[in-house]
This record gives sequence, C-alpha cells and structure tokens, in this order.
Amino acid sequence: MKMRSSKTLVFYPGTNKVTACNFLTRSVFECSPEVIGLLASWGEWASTAEIARAHGWSKSELNAVVPQLLDFSALVTAGSPLDEQETKFSGQWNWGIPTALMHFCVQDSEFITIEQAEARQIERAGHVAQPDLLLRNAAGAIRLQNALDDNELLTLMARRRTNRTAAAPTITAQQLSDCLFAGMGITGETSNCVGTLPLGMTLRAAHATPTRPMWLRLASRAWSPASTIIPPPITTSAGSRPTICRRSPNWSAGRNGPMPCLA
Repeated sequence: MKMRSSKTLVFYPGTNKVTACNFLTRSVFECSPEVIGLLASWGEWASTAEIARAHGWSKSELNAVVPQLLDFSALVTAGSPLDEQETKFSGQWNWGIPTALMHFCVQDSEFITIEQAEARQIERAGHVAQPDLLLRNAAGAIRLQNALDDNELLTLMARRRTNRTAAAPTITAQQLSDCLFAGMGITGETSNCVGTLPLGMTLRAAHATPTRPMWLRLASRAWSPASTIIPPPITTSAGSRPTICRRSPNWSAGRNGPMPCLA
C-alpha cells in the first residue's frame, strides 16, 4: 500500500512538544521531532517497506506509528478520499497556506451548549487568575466630561438591555426561499474584462438615523404594518430602482394607508 505525508500539514512548536494540524481535516495532534523527520522523508508515494529500507527505520517501529499517523491524517493513502481532497485543493487553491489554515479551520465549526460553556468557565476560574475588570487612569490623566451628563439619548441607551433569543416557531419554506434569494439570489449576468459574472442583489438602508428611520420598499407589494418580517424578492423593471420609504410625521396606518415613498 502506497502512502505519503499529507501536503496540508502545519506545525508549530510548543514547550517540549510540536503540535501539528491538518487544516483540511481539522485534525490536531502532538508529535516528536523524530515523527516530523519521518513525515519529511515520506514526501513521495512509497510503501512502509520502502521507507524502512531507504531511511533506516525498523519495520516494527513503522508498523506501530503508521496507523496513528493515518488516523491523524498525517499520512495519506493513495486513492483515498483524503488523497482526492488534497488533489482538488492543490489544483484550485491559490491564496497560500496561512489563508487556507484560517478558511478550512473555521468551516462548520462545532458548538457547545450554554451549560457546557459555563462548566468550562467555572473549571477554568478555579485555577486561572482572573484579569482586572478595568484599568485605572494614571495620576496625570485629563478628566473629560461624563458622556451621560445632559445626554438623554446616551442615557436611554445605557439603561436599555437587549436579550435576544431564537424564536421557537419555524419559518415557512417560502420565507426561507425569500431569505436565501435576498442574500444570494442571481438575477442575471454581467461582464468585465475577465469574463461573465453572476449578477446578484444587495439590500442597503439609505440615510438611516435614530431619529429618521428609513426602509426599503419592496416593489412587488405595498408596505403595510402587517407585512412579514422576511421580505420577498425585490423585482424592478429595467432601468428602475427600489424606492425608499420613510415615516411621515403625519402618517397613520389606518388613515393614510401605505407609507409615502421617495423615488
């Protein structure tokens, strides 16, 4: 069976150890300098017997360490799924190893529950000193005016506390479709000097301030207070643009109907 060392391994030294990470499989393990030497010498497809003859390793030593290196994705078997994955990576990735390390290691991250996170914090607090909650100013520091003095808006914001939780009811398939289309929908094609590119949409708030909120009005339906939170796709005719709605000081949903709009 032919094997070689993985092409997507990254090593970094620690205290009396070296830590290795295969960023394609997100496998992290500790190894000795001897194992690093073995992996460095196993850069081409070769069998265990060939490596033993070429580099002076005993077969018993290799038979003991090779299964572990395969489990850690440090060694790759010819024709295996990992071999195909590395071949695809080598042919398509053009942004270097540091970028690949970040990109692949943050994909599909596993999450722990709040209870598990709190248990870890309690365990860590038992043997790790806590940092200072704040830093005191030096003796010669210049005292500035309290930002909350005579500022009703900041005072109100300081008193408020947002507690966001996930809603129990599920959304409909149509609402999910609208969300995905609004964020990633392709409405056509455009081109530049390189070639043809997909044309999508970007939703933006225009001139929104705390005292003058503004909304995107959807051209496919009139705005109403009972509209769903998740907007439908924006459709406009050629050359037109979505209209922007703002609340008029004299506007009333029951008396005036839809909001007045600015083209």
